[in-house]
Amino acid sequence: MHISLLFHGLARNSNDAASAPRPELMIPINEVRQLIESMLENGWTFGLPSRDATTKSRTCSITFDDGYFNNHLFQSVAHEHKIPFILFANSFNIACQVPFAWDIQTKIPAFDITSVYTNKSPRVCADLMSRDSVRPFRKDELRDFLSTGTAYLGLHTHKHHPLTLMTNAQIEDDLALNRKFVSHFPAALPDDLALPCGLYDKRVMTLLSRIVTRVYTTNNGPTTPGSSIIHRIPLVNPANYLPLPEQVARHMKTVSRWRRQARMLQLRLRLSNFPNSVIL
Repeated sequence: MHISLLFHGLARNSNDAASAPRPELMIPINEVRQLIESMLENGWTFGLPSRDATTKSRTCSITFDDGYFNNHLFQSVAHEHKIPFILFANSFNIACQVPFAWDIQTKIPAFDITSVYTNKSPRVCADLMSRDSVRPFRKDELRDFLSTGTAYLGLHTHKHHPLTLMTNAQIEDDLALNRKFVSHFPAALPDDLALPCGLYDKRVMTLLSRIVTRVYTTNNGPTTPGSSIIHRIPLVNPANYLPLPEQVARHMKTVSRWRRQARMLQLRLRLSNFPNSVIL
């Protein structure tokens, strides 16, 4: 069995997390360390979905979305326990040194990220960019981050626009920008894409199957080893929800319930094909 965990931001402590514009996205690093060490003690191993997932043991991949500089806090845990992990980065924020849209404006109607960047307040942006706890990586920092042997860099689009709101041509242009950016760094995974906002539909997935090798969702888990679609478990600050181990367990139980319901539906459909006298 393979599961994949999704983090966004990290924090040095609970106070740093609480002071962020979106505190639910910032998880104190000690909470993450405790989760990792608990999983190791319970027989989990960590690796990349494309390389280390197996049906013979319980494996887990660690991923981060967006490109917060605070993700560097995970390096000490990764080095200590030899854990490879993937950062899926928005190239616009790092290349242009602009804060993330949801930190500039915590509520974005209709996912209109373009309007947030167009109407952004210079004062708010300057404040966010001055705070290591919430700003994006700089390119030199990202290069150093990826040179340590544990971190990998994947696609997360250029500006984090939901792909369901874009035309096929817009998606292709956006991913071309993102891929060009990612490919300039060491440990690049230019064929691995994490969906912005986790949103997709049949049209988007059909198009992506021709552009990338693996797509990472936010649809819980587990994932079948070797699959081109990696379902991730999104985690949030325990101060805003549940302890991290309980979040993982709850997501897994939800998936198990969905699968049981799907199996029961399939059984009903099969039985409905028999004469009524056969159905007990």
